Amino acid sequence: MLFGLGAAGMVVAPWAWVLCGLFIGGAFLAAVVQCREVLGRAAWPLWGTALAWPIGLPLYAVLNAAGLGPVDEYGDRPAAGALAFSVTAGVLVIGLVALGGWLAMERTGSTRYFALA
Repeated sequence: MLFGLGAAGMVVAPWAWVLCGLFIGGAFLAAVVQCREVLGRAAWPLWGTALAWPIGLPLYAVLNAAGLGPVDEYGDRPAAGALAFSVTAGVLVIGLVALGGWLAMERTGSTRYFALA
């Protein structure tokens, strides 16, 4: 549900990526908590999926307040947004690679693993 709200928000209002990303981060947080129950300490790289968006919001605020880059015709600083979004994407990639590796090792038909519904 949270992921759907965040994804729909990004389609409708891509300029609000920071706010919409918090919904996506909440959905990843729920998934990571469940993965920790199964994987234990091996789940630490998955935190990248949950922390990427909450890292992006304050980073964008700091870079924008610091005046990174020129001001565009809307009064925004696109360089600050681009850098913050790039860092967010990089952290998210780390978590998604870990998640993909774990899913590739998953035994199908096993009831030991959880189901996100």
